[in-house]
Amino acid sequence: MTTLDEEIARNMVDALVSAAKVADWEFPKYTSKKNRNPKKNITLNFIELDKKLKKTADKALISAESNSIVRELSMRAANDLNPKTYVSYLRNEAKKYGLKIEVTTQKKLKAMGAGCF
Repeated sequence: MTTLDEEIARNMVDALVSAAKVADWEFPKYTSKKNRNPKKNITLNFIELDKKLKKTADKALISAESNSIVRELSMRAANDLNPKTYVSYLRNEAKKYGLKIEVTTQKKLKAMGAGCF
């Protein structure tokens, strides 16, 4: 059972990490330089975090980074983010992290009986 103080501390760490990542987000390349929100390269240094709070901070960072990726992808123009460029983006991201990616065609999905078409 956690105490109220522990829960408040976890919520504060989560909020700080999430807010810092959102503040560091840069608008997609389509905006004029005048309207761009340049990256601020915000760094948070927690003096002392126990294992639970460190885990909370790590999860919050992963969640915030994922949110930033989704925000950018959803704001990209249709002529810039199409199936071909999206697959290319995913392959590059997978390569960065040493992951394998398999792209399945609509024809193969139909043959598998995926039921989505």
